[in-house]
Amino acid sequence: MNERDFEQVLHQLLTGSDVDGDEDLQGARVSTFEEDGILTQNRGLVVRLQNGAEFQVTIVQSQEAEGGLDEEECRTCELPQSECTCE
Repeated sequence: MNERDFEQVLHQLLTGSDVDGDEDLQGARVSTFEEDGILTQNRGLVVRLQNGAEFQVTIVQSQEAEGGLDEEECRTCELPQSECTCE
């Protein structure tokens, strides 16, 4: 499985389509960037396949929901900014 294959499988999973190539995902291990100790300010997932392939998926919110803003969390303590005491 390469990046293009992974992209297509992820797209199919998120859209509820029949997934082609999902046998490659059997037994995959998924962890967060934070759980893996990846030093980044981004949120994301690390997907490790049984054959040794590894993919990192970075999650970026590109638009706020209509009707209200979710309050931004502090990246250090993960509390809402209004409650954060970090400097």
